[in-house]
Amino acid sequence: MRKYKFKDYDYLRSALGGEGFTDNQMTFALDETYITDKGFFSFGFAHGYPILRHFYLNKEHRDEGTKNTIDLFREFESLVGKRGYTHFIGEVPKEKPRMEILFKRLGAEPYTELNGNKYYLVEVGGRRK
Repeated sequence: MRKYKFKDYDYLRSALGGEGFTDNQMTFALDETYITDKGFFSFGFAHGYPILRHFYLNKEHRDEGTKNTIDLFREFESLVGKRGYTHFIGEVPKEKPRMEILFKRLGAEPYTELNGNKYYLVEVGGRRK
């Protein structure tokens, strides 16, 4: 895993654009963004919590079941857990409603809804359904 560098901009913009995000919705350059061989994630902070804004699994890794999704998610959880956070806010963009499945399986509680996006309060390393 490595931290975002400006040379990654085109890759991240293309990936998120392919998922239906507009430039205004892409916050990866302002967030803390990390890239792995399987994809990337980015997070900012709101209300004293990390907020997972972008979570992207490269298309070539999507057909391998949920293992790659779990691996990428664990990278994120490990990172925020090492910083002492016990919870984070997970964003479910209206463009990616399937993210809600992940958060519900993690036992997340609904947090709020804004502009068609849903937000969940998720325990780091919390219960798994």
